[in-house]
This record gives sequence, C-alpha cells and structure tokens, in this order.
Amino acid sequence: MKGVCSMKKLFLILLLSVCVVSYAKAEEQALLPSCNDEVLLNKLSDKIKSSYDTKFVEDDLYSKRQRKLFLKNLKNLEEVDITKINRSNFDFYSKYTELKVNKNISVENIKVCNLKNNKRLENIYLFIYSYKNDVYLDFVNFKVSAYKKLENMKL
Repeated sequence: MKGVCSMKKLFLILLLSVCVVSYAKAEEQALLPSCNDEVLLNKLSDKIKSSYDTKFVEDDLYSKRQRKLFLKNLKNLEEVDITKINRSNFDFYSKYTELKVNKNISVENIKVCNLKNNKRLENIYLFIYSYKNDVYLDFVNFKVSAYKKLENMKL
C-alpha cells in the first residue's frame, strides 16, 4: 500500500513540475506582431529599400519589378493558413521544417504572411517567429537579383 501511495505522490510532483515549466516557457515567448502591423510594415519597407540601395544595384528587371510590386502592395499582407499551402513549394517547407526541427519552434509560435490577391507574388512568404525572447522575420522566395535572396531580419 505504501508503494502505491508514494507512486501517486511522485506522479503528482512530476505533473506539477511539468506544468510549471510549460507555463514558464509560455511566459518567455515574445508576442508576434500581426501581418499588417504598422511598425512591422515600416521596418519591412526600410529593410527592402536599404538592401536595394546598397548591395543590389545590379539587380535584374524581374527583381526590380518584384520589389516595386511588393512595396506597393505591402499593406495587403495577411496571415496564411499553413495547411492550405501546396506541398510542392520546396522553399516554403524547407524554411518551415528548419524552424520546427533545428530551432525547436512550435507551430503556435510561427506566423506566416503573404500578399493577398496577388498572383505575381504568391510564392513570397514572410515567417514571423519568436526565438530566444526575440522576434525574427525570415523571407522565403524574395529574390533581389538573379543570384541573391533578401536576408532575414530581427524585429
């Protein structure tokens, strides 16, 4: 009878410690901005403009057009349901898997944004996630020239 009682106490102690740890981890996570957050859009616009001004002057016509369209439609960013994205999109799922596996980020702490109603830029995604108490934004399929992609940024 004593063995059963001590096992119940051990189980309760373990359960309580798991609950405290998971609550502490939930408290650690930084809040993710919405896709159309004004501060986020300003930082995003500045990042895109500054990277083209300094590093990528020799960009091709496609990249220039992509940049102009993206900046023009920046206010039309909306959150995307990850389950509705085509599984054949290798770059998207590569970044998604990297965040989940390598950085151990749960699905609840990842927000994916895309331009709504824009077929020319439908493959460009923005991943917003919290990692080690900071918020990051990663670009997927945003090319600034034929050979270079836009670097990710810390918000």
